[in-house]
Amino acid sequence: MKILFVDDEPLTRTYLRQIIDWEELGMTVTGEAGNGKEALQLLAEEPYDIMITDIRMPVIDGIELIRAIRETSQEMKIIVLSAYSDFEYARTVFSHGITGYLIKPINEEKLLALVQKAQQELQCSIEEAQRSHFTQTLAAETLLWEQITKPNTDELFFRKFGSLQSKPDLSRYQLVSLTFTRSDLTRGDVVAALHEASPLFEDYGRFIIRADRRVWLMILEQEIGSQEVRLAEGLLHSRIDPDAFILVSGTHSSPSTLSEAYRELNYLTALRFYANRTHYVFYRRRKQPVPNEPSFTIYDAVNRSILLLQSRALRDIDAYMDELDEMTQQLYGDQVEEYRNYWTMFALLIRTRIEQSDALIHLPRVLKEFEHTTFQDAESSEQILLFLKRCFAEVLKTSVVVPDNQSTPIVQMIKEYIQKNYQQKVSLDSIAEAHELSKNYVCRVFHDATGVPLWDYLTMVRIEHAKQMLSSSAKTTGEIAQLVGYENQGYFSSVFKKKTGISPKKFRKDAGASRLCL
Repeated sequence: MKILFVDDEPLTRTYLRQIIDWEELGMTVTGEAGNGKEALQLLAEEPYDIMITDIRMPVIDGIELIRAIRETSQEMKIIVLSAYSDFEYARTVFSHGITGYLIKPINEEKLLALVQKAQQELQCSIEEAQRSHFTQTLAAETLLWEQITKPNTDELFFRKFGSLQSKPDLSRYQLVSLTFTRSDLTRGDVVAALHEASPLFEDYGRFIIRADRRVWLMILEQEIGSQEVRLAEGLLHSRIDPDAFILVSGTHSSPSTLSEAYRELNYLTALRFYANRTHYVFYRRRKQPVPNEPSFTIYDAVNRSILLLQSRALRDIDAYMDELDEMTQQLYGDQVEEYRNYWTMFALLIRTRIEQSDALIHLPRVLKEFEHTTFQDAESSEQILLFLKRCFAEVLKTSVVVPDNQSTPIVQMIKEYIQKNYQQKVSLDSIAEAHELSKNYVCRVFHDATGVPLWDYLTMVRIEHAKQMLSSSAKTTGEIAQLVGYENQGYFSSVFKKKTGISPKKFRKDAGASRLCL
């Protein structure tokens, strides 16, 4: 907090600096003025939290100074000093909302009490403002989610906002999807990482909506480039989740197209694997829309194919693939590129569904290695169809249903893997791949068997090893953080304190004291 002294006596200003340990109170004396005019000039240059001012001063006195301040600001706390104890005079000052009135000569204890009172009032004001902002933002985000899922006209959308101060600027915006493998993240976790990545997220990403346990949506009131997204990707991976994925819609300019932006993100979900080494995808609009859009969707086709796979009916799958091929041939005609894109997206969605399945555990190599360029050199639709039929045949050949009574050995193997690799960059992908299991199955079976989420167990292992090193080695906190798998010392310290209740430094100090007692 910043404090300003206003008094025409230099000795009084010096005394005010020395009478209280301002730094210990968390305050900084950043300004001094000899009269009201000088004080107003300082206030015009930067804001102050608390002002201690005399009443009787030349040029502009304390009363006029306080009146001028209250015309533009009610937030700053004011403590008045005076050599006059006239009650009527003091009452005039109190009518302008001051924190307290102190008669000279200054009593240290009384001044300290007034300063602490001013601090408490400021803190209450800040907390009230935060509560109000949170409530307003939550209300705005609820209306935005309604507009995404149940679109209204622009007029009705803005009418619903009424007197809400937190109103989005949707004259030019993008919808950003943030998908995590963790379901325990808070809004604060996500916001902190994004704000650190780029000022763009802090300035234009005011509204963040939790669309699912693992999916967050940000209304970005400004276009974003790949550089900012790359920075966000890196921070999200190092601080929160190594498998976090970012999807960015096209640019829109109306509330009525929020649902369209959301559909674009759903479309991109299937194209996540286009990203290869990156974990983000931007939506790019087609130059021309596809004519005669069919009543069925690619998601319907994938769902039906998965059901047929689960029934293990290869003949039915082949027949359905032929039916689906005929429909896509009619849809796209001679648009070869669009035809390839459809089947590429279909294959990628099938792969995602198999990875997420609890029953279909083993992913066949041909699908695991499938890339968005796989069909690029296909000379005919027959080649594409034959490839997919062979994929389905291999899925049925290699898929295994894991009985419940086999889950315990699997959980033990996962624990051993974590114990061996906790110092490395462990991800859900690496665990699932090491054991040839789907990511969903890994998470579910581990939680069911232990009652602990997989990521919590990994954190627990890392923290336990960190505690051992803090107790028995002279390594720095930064070195220990690296040794237990954390690239960032600050993030490690934050996680350590969250799990143990104390900082690494305090833990090491307490451990040292315990050894001395022994």
